[in-house]
Amino acid sequence: HEEVHRLTQLVTDLETLAAADAAGLQLERAPIDLADVASDVVDAVAGVVSERNLSMTTRLDSAPTEADERRIQQIVTNLLVNATRYTPRGGSISIETGRSPEGEAFVQVTDTGPGVSEEDLEHVFDRFYRGEAAHGTEGSGVGLAIAAELATGHGGRLTAANAPLGGATFTLAIPATTP
Repeated sequence: HEEVHRLTQLVTDLETLAAADAAGLQLERAPIDLADVASDVVDAVAGVVSERNLSMTTRLDSAPTEADERRIQQIVTNLLVNATRYTPRGGSISIETGRSPEGEAFVQVTDTGPGVSEEDLEHVFDRFYRGEAAHGTEGSGVGLAIAAELATGHGGRLTAANAPLGGATFTLAIPATTP
């Protein structure tokens, strides 16, 4: 049953990726606030955070934009689920939203996991790439590739870096709108 579920999710991921490639991905843009989306995703993963004995800190400042809420939620969910997957028990995850000085709305997820090797940082958004830390975890290796495509489709970008005190930081930045 678990294998069927995993394969079904892989097919769904591949269909999303193919639609994004073919410019067939239809974005249903509407005014949203990334803080609201992030809050909903935090609530959705709260059970996993608690189960894994992780702490979650939030700083959700208003970040108005015009975007496809379902697709933005997909990106943020991917980032938070990955953070819960790679952060060891007792570790912490933070999520922040706001407006950058450059006029972008952003969501930033930082964890206290092992971080991403310099070699893996170059490939973390490549399709089917699973770095050394991903071995032994579930996932198809396309989640971050899809998230990056969705960010690009919104006129933005998804970036990855190692956090100064250890762990990884993933940032989604898309054009902001005036509140």
